[in-house]
Amino acid sequence: MTDQPEPTPAAVNLERRVRRHAHAPEHAWFAACSPGLEALLADEARGLGLGHIVATGGGVTFRGRLESGYRANLHLRTATRVWLRVAEFPARAPEDVYREAREIPWEAFLPTGLPLMLQATTARSRLFGGGFLGRPLRDAIGRRLRALALQDPEWTDDSADDDPEDAGRDSLRRPAQRLLARLDGNRLTLSLDSSGERLHRRGFRLEHGGAPLRETLAAAILLAAGYDGSRGLADPMCGSGTFAVEAAAIARRLPPGRDREFLFRHWPSYRAATWEHLRRTARDGALAAAPAPLLCRDADPAALELARAHARRAGVESDLLFEAADFFASPAPATPPGLVVLNPPYGVRLDAGGDPVAFFRRVGLRLASAWPGWSIAAVAPSPATEDALGLPRARRLPLSHGGLRVTVVLAGP
Repeated sequence: MTDQPEPTPAAVNLERRVRRHAHAPEHAWFAACSPGLEALLADEARGLGLGHIVATGGGVTFRGRLESGYRANLHLRTATRVWLRVAEFPARAPEDVYREAREIPWEAFLPTGLPLMLQATTARSRLFGGGFLGRPLRDAIGRRLRALALQDPEWTDDSADDDPEDAGRDSLRRPAQRLLARLDGNRLTLSLDSSGERLHRRGFRLEHGGAPLRETLAAAILLAAGYDGSRGLADPMCGSGTFAVEAAAIARRLPPGRDREFLFRHWPSYRAATWEHLRRTARDGALAAAPAPLLCRDADPAALELARAHARRAGVESDLLFEAADFFASPAPATPPGLVVLNPPYGVRLDAGGDPVAFFRRVGLRLASAWPGWSIAAVAPSPATEDALGLPRARRLPLSHGGLRVTVVLAGP
């Protein structure tokens, strides 16, 4: 057996600091979501066994060790990012920011080899804006790391949001560690992004047609409709297949983060054994097949092939039945009624000159005549189109989709 060299004092010191500041304590976390989904996300977090859950504006807070953050990233279907809150303190001047930030054990959290990106926001603060947070934070972090003989981080000014609709551009973007500095009144909260790219990027959709529904929103709509995989599902206007692929993952208990990378894996505190244990446990708990039928239909054969390709990449193609069919001319499948989900075309996706209210009225009439006994979840872009669906005893869930305010209309059989 080859003798291993003794670790240097600096390495032993850093390892000790990581154990003390990252592994040992419970941390505060924040799972962000689209406005309106906080209650659904809180229910998910409770189902995962996360601790001290509080739903707040734009997301859910919880507490737990690093493993809790790993689990949240792997399993939460409706979250957009998971943040580790590294510090919170009063800040009435830049000097306060510098003094407090120098005491934070950045060496235990910041990845080496990745640039650091500052995202600063302010609210109800008359003293200084987000632009004044950058210098004291950079100086404090750099000085602390240099004092420990560690590398000063490279800072990037690329503050553009990583949210292009073309998910195929993901591979062209260099990873960066995002540091969020939020000054609310005179209180500053500093958080590190543990996710990397937004969590709606499951890792399987490389193309889209028209205006795709984000995976996180599709999952939220399914969960809001009470879908758990025990009953059948049909998407008769499936487009790129997002609803059906998310439904198959829910039905088979496949975690949404199973096929993607996460930023926390670059942290000095990363524990590969813990992460692999979580992934293995998720694989062992998954079902081999969806327990009820899942139907994808679309009048456009090209859209149907795209949906099939996405399902194949997600590993759920065998769970779905694909049919080329016109919603307005095809009957419901000859299966026990389940949930029918619809994201009908609207805006630029509706034919030029089309009347959206008249179109949604046709959709509602067809649902009533051809899909009796089915529960319904339909996306509508305006109050007029919501009403045009004519669904009795419907609940309404307002959401933001692609910068537009839309409403999900939910109706039972």
